[in-house]
Amino acid sequence: MSKDPAFLFYSSDFLTGVSDLTFEERGQYITLLCLQHQKGRLSDKAIKIAVPNATADVLAKFKRDEKGLFFNERLEIESDKRAQHAEKQRQRAISGWEKRRKRQSRNKTTANATALPLENEDEDEDVNNNRNALKKSEKTFKKGVIDCYSKVLPLFPESLRPRTKAMEESWMDCIDKLSRIDKVPFEHIVFLTKQAREDDFWGKTFLSLPKLRSKNKDKIKYIQVFHEKFKPKQSTDQNNRIKQNLKGWGD
Repeated sequence: MSKDPAFLFYSSDFLTGVSDLTFEERGQYITLLCLQHQKGRLSDKAIKIAVPNATADVLAKFKRDEKGLFFNERLEIESDKRAQHAEKQRQRAISGWEKRRKRQSRNKTTANATALPLENEDEDEDVNNNRNALKKSEKTFKKGVIDCYSKVLPLFPESLRPRTKAMEESWMDCIDKLSRIDKVPFEHIVFLTKQAREDDFWGKTFLSLPKLRSKNKDKIKYIQVFHEKFKPKQSTDQNNRIKQNLKGWGD
């Protein structure tokens, strides 16, 4: 799973916790918190490089483990909670779509009655119409789409993640079309999403996965924009395949 780009920040608790620090020390403290979140527990060298003049009061906000590494216990607790919550959401998304797929499969195998009483024809027609409407409203996606969705979901903060089934479906539909129509590999979708979300500029404007298939003012899909900006080092064959696929990404 990709590195979580954020952690929960409780402003009231922070202000209370730094009430004994100067403004300069508060800057040192938040810098070390961010560094720990990105790099893990901190060595003396890492601290000296990031904050050369870290004061004793700032370092007192951190504990030391048996290896001599510094860590803020509250940050680790909150990061673990967030990771566990993200994993539960991922599993819930997979489970929910598996249940839908099984339910649709059962509907397809249900036999239609060959003879019905005349007085029940209208009622049966209503039932069939409702069932057909249900089938139309619930899309099923391949396992690759669902797996890709579960990988890109944690790259967005909880506030930006789908909150309804319709939104979940729109995100998966985007992944499905990127793979099926635009011929973008699932792993490349995850890679470009991660790079864009972690970018200083695009991280503030790329707030929803379906944006990948929308177009900018030059009529170019953002999936192509992100590919040109963040494309990884590939083998010659891989580059040739991606360049060939790029021809249709702006359509």
